[in-house]
Amino acid sequence: RRPLRRPYLWRCGVQLLPAVFFITVAAWLGRAAATGHPPQPYRWPRHAVELLGLLEAREYAKGELAAREAIHDFPLHHHAYQWYAGFLATFLGTESEMEAATAGGRFVEPVLPAVAADQAGLWIGIDADKEAEARAEAIRRALLVDRRSKSAAESLRQLNRAMRAMQDRPDSQRALLDRIAGEPDLLAGWLRSAGAPLVEEYLAGLGHGLDGAIDRLPAGPRMAFLERWMTLPSAPAAAAYMEARNVPPPGPYWRQLATYYANAGDKPRAVATVAAAEGFSLQGGLPPGELARQLAELQAQGNSVAVRRLVREATEAVRPDPDNLRLAVIWHAGAGDWEMAWRAASRLATARKKGQ
Repeated sequence: RRPLRRPYLWRCGVQLLPAVFFITVAAWLGRAAATGHPPQPYRWPRHAVELLGLLEAREYAKGELAAREAIHDFPLHHHAYQWYAGFLATFLGTESEMEAATAGGRFVEPVLPAVAADQAGLWIGIDADKEAEARAEAIRRALLVDRRSKSAAESLRQLNRAMRAMQDRPDSQRALLDRIAGEPDLLAGWLRSAGAPLVEEYLAGLGHGLDGAIDRLPAGPRMAFLERWMTLPSAPAAAAYMEARNVPPPGPYWRQLATYYANAGDKPRAVATVAAAEGFSLQGGLPPGELARQLAELQAQGNSVAVRRLVREATEAVRPDPDNLRLAVIWHAGAGDWEMAWRAASRLATARKKGQ
């Protein structure tokens, strides 16, 4: 008889491994059940119910002990470390003990951003720097996810979560900025969400490097930040930045500048900015069309009331026609009614943006 070849024996061994594994697991579970203890894989729900009950009963000392037992039974379960750190925070735990517990949770789960984000909440009211570091860790983990997907969605989601939690705590917002300022997308997100005094403080600290710092922001986040900047006391600096870069005509910032001029009380300049971007003159005649023909007939009849009514309807239509809005802008400007001219011009700018 031909002797068995080693590859054949190796294949037989590999095929037998699953059977050996299942027999071992079955024996382990059977032994645990025979001794009256629930098998290890089924103990976590019991731990979770017990920990939640102790928290609701405010039995913090017992909760700390139960959480330590949960870590003993499930040393690779990050929730066990979160419970332990939570009970330490609400009872008599020291900051060094909390740090050790949260570090253990991050060690056993080094990927999920939510682990670090949940830990950040434990430091609120205890240590702003440690809270900011935990939130920055969540964002750093999210950045790794984003780099694989070639987007910024997850890191910005974690940043928004952090900024919502910190909205009434400027010290925490400032501490977070120190840890994320090197990422342009995150910096722009922070500038959009942080408290106005903090944003003004950051911009003032840039000094002569302000324009260059804004230039380095990605286009989309930069535009969102500029719209926020124009609501702050330093809005004139934002307008100056955009005016210097609003080339070639009509430029990328004409909508923002028109809104700024209108809010500053210079509606004629705001209307002229929209007209230039749309390519029509405020000094010329009304553009041809059905509305212009109706207006000409009514004016020939001396019916000025009907003329004003038609122009107002064109301005305030639920679904405005861009050609009618252009006509309304010219008509209102010619009548010196800059409030209505700006209303028509702003709606025209919005209609064009939606159509792009």
